[in-house]
Amino acid sequence: MKAAMVVGAVMFAAVVCGCKAKDKGEADRSAPKTATGDKMSAGTMAGSSAAAPVPEQAASGDDMAKRYVECWGFWNQKDWKNLASCYSNDITSEQVDTGMPTATSPQAIMPYHEMIAAAFPDRKGDLEVTLINGHNGATVALFTGTNTGPMRTPTGEVPATGKKVGMQVAHAVHFTDDGKTANKEWFYQDMGELMGQLGVSKAPHRAMVDKPFQDNEIVIAKDDANEKRTLENANKGIEACNKHDSKAMSDLFADGLVWSETGMPKDANGAQTAKDDEAMWKAFPDLALATDTIWAAGDYVLQQGTMTGTNQGDWKEMGIKKTGNPISLHFLQLYKFDKDGKMTHSWGFWNSALFARQLGISQAPPTPGKKSGAV
Repeated sequence: MKAAMVVGAVMFAAVVCGCKAKDKGEADRSAPKTATGDKMSAGTMAGSSAAAPVPEQAASGDDMAKRYVECWGFWNQKDWKNLASCYSNDITSEQVDTGMPTATSPQAIMPYHEMIAAAFPDRKGDLEVTLINGHNGATVALFTGTNTGPMRTPTGEVPATGKKVGMQVAHAVHFTDDGKTANKEWFYQDMGELMGQLGVSKAPHRAMVDKPFQDNEIVIAKDDANEKRTLENANKGIEACNKHDSKAMSDLFADGLVWSETGMPKDANGAQTAKDDEAMWKAFPDLALATDTIWAAGDYVLQQGTMTGTNQGDWKEMGIKKTGNPISLHFLQLYKFDKDGKMTHSWGFWNSALFARQLGISQAPPTPGKKSGAV
């Protein structure tokens, strides 16, 4: 994950169904261990007239992928009743780094979905990637919609702007044993990008996108040699980043690498990525990535974690003067590798608005009910 040139935006709770010091009261981002209960066997029932219970068939990766896509469909259709069935009763649901409290029941989650649907009545999520590894799942989707309703934020209500938005979002889940419900979910969105597209923030941001970059690609992990190699190479890249070794990172890049960050206005190629990293490390000499979860599925590797550091120098390329302030941001990073084990694409999801606030370079959120100024 790389930091950005975005200098602030307003946070509000946007929900689409959809390393490491934890904040107080924050849910654990690592996937829980799969519970295994002892099944009663036919031998246990010897001498009894009762029939032995038939063990429930374990959910397959295909089953969970289908369920994942189905639940996104419920969200798109505003079918709140069936969407609630996608969550276990002990769900923990995080809208990561938005300031919203963790929801701990399906009933507590539904108002969030209804709220974003009220602000964007035509909103939808077009899936681009769906990954399954064991009981872990993740999706990348293009969120689009028109802001024709007021938005509720932690500081109050912001009037509708009438503008269209189109931005990539990421979602990760952990499925229960039966593969029908999720007992953990994490949703990642860049509020700086969203507010920029709405015209609320004047800071640089990614342009609106109205079409997915590809049809939904469903990948189920096989735990094969290719996945072991991609996971190993991803870990090498993370280690190189923590050592601030741009050459070691660049050695993992394919010639046509595309590096995308939600907090960066434009994609970067390999050479530009290396240059950006070196400038970032000068501005944040102690910058480090800590991993909560990392796993592979086919050519993809998913990482969830925390980026920390202290702004101890100017970041001229980004127009940032030394602030001396620390940052701590949660992120989801998705990497894709080619047949030679080289990285062809990286997508980073995190909240640039929080980054700007932590540095102290953003203005206060707009007064509810009044037109928002630049932030």
